[in-house]
Amino acid sequence: MVPLPRWWVAVQFGGLSTILGPQSTMIPHATTPLSMPRRAGRAVLGLIDGSYISTGACDEAFKRMHTQDQIGDRLHLIFAWIGCVGLLGPQTIAQIAMAPVFVFFFVRVLNTSRIWIHGFGQPAVLTALALAAWMAGTLLWSADILSGLHEMAQLRWVLLAGLLYPVIEKRTVLIWALLVGYLFVMLAQVIDAFNGFGNPVLAEYFWHDPARISGWFQPVVGGSVLVAGLGLVLPIAAFDHGKMRLFGIIGSLLMMGSIVVTGSRGAWIAMVALMMFVALFAVFARRVRFRSIVLGGCVAAVVFSAVVFLAGNSIRHRIDLARADLSHAIDGQYNTDTGARILMMKMAAKATAAHPIAGVGVGGYKDWASSRTMQGDSIHDHAHNTPLHLSATTGLVGFGLACLLLVVLVRNSFKAATHFAGDSGGYGFSIGPMFAIIGLAMVSMTDAVLINAQTSALLGVLAALSPAYAPGMKSKAAISTD
Repeated sequence: MVPLPRWWVAVQFGGLSTILGPQSTMIPHATTPLSMPRRAGRAVLGLIDGSYISTGACDEAFKRMHTQDQIGDRLHLIFAWIGCVGLLGPQTIAQIAMAPVFVFFFVRVLNTSRIWIHGFGQPAVLTALALAAWMAGTLLWSADILSGLHEMAQLRWVLLAGLLYPVIEKRTVLIWALLVGYLFVMLAQVIDAFNGFGNPVLAEYFWHDPARISGWFQPVVGGSVLVAGLGLVLPIAAFDHGKMRLFGIIGSLLMMGSIVVTGSRGAWIAMVALMMFVALFAVFARRVRFRSIVLGGCVAAVVFSAVVFLAGNSIRHRIDLARADLSHAIDGQYNTDTGARILMMKMAAKATAAHPIAGVGVGGYKDWASSRTMQGDSIHDHAHNTPLHLSATTGLVGFGLACLLLVVLVRNSFKAATHFAGDSGGYGFSIGPMFAIIGLAMVSMTDAVLINAQTSALLGVLAALSPAYAPGMKSKAAISTD
């Protein structure tokens, strides 16, 4: 029999063909049959690593595009840069920030068409589509289809991986665009702190709470976004040298202060957890000496203490509120801010236990919880905890797909960091998107990261910056046919 061509094996995600057995696909040298669990495991690894991507065809598609449309390359990068900055702006601006990229992507269709399959075929996009497909299925038993469609719609941001792929070779420029966006976020917090400097037109765009300075973001969302920003700059301070390390230190301290003044207690916890994670990564990866981590931690602690001192009243107020709310929740009273969140998490756990496989249906969480709580309890649209909300609405299947998406993003952002480190001038700068993704994962314990528009959009950009393969990247197939 004639062996199947490589492209046929490739479209089966680098390993799904092995599930049928080596004899069925006649892969050369595949003489040792594998057990079903090992076949399935290798198939998943093939998807995670993007071993199905035809690297030669991808490189050739980029070469063709650069040769035929150099002006388009520049314009695409300009629109992408503006879009990455705009995604961190007010929600109205963020929703349309990537519109020019979307339009221009199709304007240059004749020169980019061969790149589409590689951009939209990235593991992050395929995994997100699988999650969206499962969510669509759960609409069949959801009590609120419109809310379910709204939740599903936030996954659209992962498609940025395809829209930005034609300029992925300029990944460093796009990371700088995000950092410029964060600069505007912090400037907005300054304006918010001074109530628009007395300008009513300027002031109306901000949150206005003396105890929670979050600029144009809702405080919880602002805290989540800023934790991801800390993930971008903290590795620069930890791993890079010279002027880049100084930039990373200043940026990290500013980002920490910005997180603190949002008053978002979940973001405070995630910030500390992220700092500890970066420190452990640095030690185990042997990127820096242990004494440098200790010295950096001491400096951060001093500056952090100064920020706490300056914003002491606001911080004490938030802590006192949390303590009082927890006390009421222990007594069974959930009609407080923190108490409502605890109740929402509790009801999400009950929904998961009642419907472990398929959940109550995407969008149906609020109706399910409302029918099983006491009258007068504050019922929210989501569980204020991304894993619990996913397991409640889409069951363990949806939860598993979301976990796979996280693994795909972290794994490929780590791979991309090694490839692009030379372009950025430092490993810490290049690996920033990975820690930003991890920061969002940590803050998802107290925030619905996949439902909020701003955090979903940011996750989409980070997914775009974490390709399994970019032109020139070393590729190692996860599926062996030996």
